[in-house]
Amino acid sequence: MINPNPNLSHQKEYLKQYILPKDFYYQKDNNAVSKALLGKYLIQLDPFPIGGVIVETESYPGKTDVASHHHHGKITDRTKVIFNKEKGLLYVYKIYGLHHCFGITSGDGEENHNVTLIRAIKPIFGIKELKKRRGTDKLANLLSGPAKIAQALNITKQNYGQCVRTSNIIICDLEDFEDFEIETDTRIGIENYESEHEQKDWRFFVKGCEFLSQ
Repeated sequence: MINPNPNLSHQKEYLKQYILPKDFYYQKDNNAVSKALLGKYLIQLDPFPIGGVIVETESYPGKTDVASHHHHGKITDRTKVIFNKEKGLLYVYKIYGLHHCFGITSGDGEENHNVTLIRAIKPIFGIKELKKRRGTDKLANLLSGPAKIAQALNITKQNYGQCVRTSNIIICDLEDFEDFEIETDTRIGIENYESEHEQKDWRFFVKGCEFLSQ
């Protein structure tokens, strides 16, 4: 892995070489996408590389999954990016009217319109800046939750619909994250939905990782 030093001007161009290919986001099976995103790097490029390794995700495949914002199949101002035929886009929304969260869209662009929520990231790049933005020195607490990630990477509604292949927020595969096992569990924060959806093991995370959501 390259040295995550923000003073190295070549870093951004280096990272762009490893952006995930377009086809990655056109898979029908969203659980496969959510699992495959583990070990990949989510990085804000400017003003210098900031971010780290995705270590926890949740799958929201829509259609019959009532916990998905788009399960009803209606295109609204909130969900329109999910139904866009182009995939690999940022779906940004607010929870409790206060905190931004975001997911990455995927699917075949026809019948399958899916979202993967990014739940936790292991900090690698720009840690000093991450601590400043988050107001904490606790490394394990910097990116250990969806809202924390959005705050740390300055992701807001202004980023809605941006592509993670061509925008300031990218996802790339440096192929250097240590080997890991994937564990699964129920998704978080959907306890009020029908039990069949509440109990689905569609949360995926790196086994034994200290940087998981809190």
